[in-house]
Amino acid sequence: MTFVGRIQPLKAPDVLLRAAAKAIADAPDVPLRVLVVGGPSGSGLEQPDSLIELTRDLGIAAQVTFMPPQPSDRLAQVYRASDLVAVPSYSESFGLVAIEAQACGTPVVAADVGGLGVAVRGGETGVLVAGHRIDDWAAALGSLVSDPGSSPHMRSCAEACRELLVGAHRGGAARELSAGGDAPEPRVRFDGAFAAQTARIVEVASYERSEGVSERLSELIEATLRDRELEFSRKEGGHFVVELPGENKLKTTTLLTVGTHGLRVEAFVCRKPDENFEGVYKYLLRRNRRLYGVAYTLDKIGDIYLVGRISEHSVTAEELDVVLGQVLEAADYDFNIILGIGFITSIKREWEWRVSRGESLRNLEPFRHLIEQETGTDFEPPNDDDK
Repeated sequence: MTFVGRIQPLKAPDVLLRAAAKAIADAPDVPLRVLVVGGPSGSGLEQPDSLIELTRDLGIAAQVTFMPPQPSDRLAQVYRASDLVAVPSYSESFGLVAIEAQACGTPVVAADVGGLGVAVRGGETGVLVAGHRIDDWAAALGSLVSDPGSSPHMRSCAEACRELLVGAHRGGAARELSAGGDAPEPRVRFDGAFAAQTARIVEVASYERSEGVSERLSELIEATLRDRELEFSRKEGGHFVVELPGENKLKTTTLLTVGTHGLRVEAFVCRKPDENFEGVYKYLLRRNRRLYGVAYTLDKIGDIYLVGRISEHSVTAEELDVVLGQVLEAADYDFNIILGIGFITSIKREWEWRVSRGESLRNLEPFRHLIEQETGTDFEPPNDDDK
């Protein structure tokens, strides 16, 4: 039996080893061996040799072989050489290992969680185990290893999965090869309902993963925004419109869009400059070097935005807080600088108009030094309290 995947607690390789030890103890005459393919990842890096130590503690070190991660062509050979593949994960949105193993004609024993419940057809292409009790897993593994009838039956059904999936891609070539004679009979026959279910394994599992990821991220985002007491509205399709309050730029509207693989962040900063485009863009490019998680870009008409992407596994409340903080800091700090570089003529015209009429210059004060450099005149703003 084989385990393929990252060596970390979430993938539960220890469950397989403990179950294998019990299965060996319950049926010592059955020649059971375990192959573990993969390397430490994530939290598994804290104790990279923990599985090796576990096999020693369980007394099955001689029956377990460890291999590093393998390239795809070599991995296919591993799947085909295995009597069964075990996927005991605590969480799986997609179940790619289970699908790959079945496509190679090997039955799968999998935890009935997430996309695995869709990827494996219990009793036909494998066994689904409810939960992670060692006794249940040992029984499931033992039933396939010790029963001489069940495993070949499941292998034939799993082979049907493989032929159907591969045939969908090679159908054109197969038709060409058989054009000169009778088409070969399929090695495994199966009813239409099973064929339809098998053909939709990847499609349905992908949909389940997409829906699961989107819902999880949406809930996390909404909870984070409420916790930070930010003004926002939630729209259909996984969109959140967030209003970030500032000082120089009174409000920065930011769009958060949840996708299959993570989160997109997009904030409008300023319309297209009136002048000195080169100076504005040079400033933005330099600023990009110091920004975290987002970067300045332009839309088709030249308006200025901050955009960024956060991968699915990196979306946390803390990361979202940092990225939104960066959006606010950049938009609020850079807004007046962008105006001073790309709108100085309009600002000068507005300044002169207000001075001629004794209007308040309060919101133009950040540009006083630019106006004075342009005109060589010191302007005294009117006393706003007198108005």
